[in-house]
Amino acid sequence: MYVIVLVISYLLGSVPMGLVFTQLMGRGDLRKVGSGNIGATNVMRVGGLRMAGAVWLLDMAKAIVAVLLGHQTPDIFAMPPQANQCYRQKRKPNMHVHNKA
Repeated sequence: MYVIVLVISYLLGSVPMGLVFTQLMGRGDLRKVGSGNIGATNVMRVGGLRMAGAVWLLDMAKAIVAVLLGHQTPDIFAMPPQANQCYRQKRKPNMHVHNKA
């Protein structure tokens, strides 16, 4: 299950919404206009504020979907806090620090 979520999240993140959206709206290749960046700022230069807002919302939706998919999988890549506590308890106390009163 988690491999499928990783692949879907990767594919979602790899879709350049600014480039796709401007080409669908007939504004041409975004990489050859303005700053050459495919983000919402260059979309605003090329297509206006509404088009940039739509691209920004689509980019945010991609991120939200990826995060929600990630919450459906077990935390196999995260170290549980208990592992850190076990490591701390196994260490010996620092013998080089002495209270000199």
